[in-house]
Amino acid sequence: IWQSTRDALDVGVRLGRIVTTDLKRPREVPRYRKVWVYKRRVCTRCGGDVRRDALEQRTLHWCPACQG
Repeated sequence: IWQSTRDALDVGVRLGRIVTTDLKRPREVPRYRKVWVYKRRVCTRCGGDVRRDALEQRTLHWCPACQG
C-alpha cells in the first residue's frame, strides 16, 4: 500500500494535480460523470441537493446523501 501511495503522489507532483485513476489504462469519461457536485445545485449521481460550506476560506461542495 505504501509503495502504491508513493507512486500516486509522485504522479500528482509531476502533473501538478491529483490523479485518482490508473494512467496506464485511461478511460474517456464525460465531464458530467467526473464531477458530481462541484458548482452544481443538484448531485448528478443521486439527484439530491448539493450543500455548500466554507472551510479555511474555501467553498466545499458536497452531497449529504453520497458524501455524508
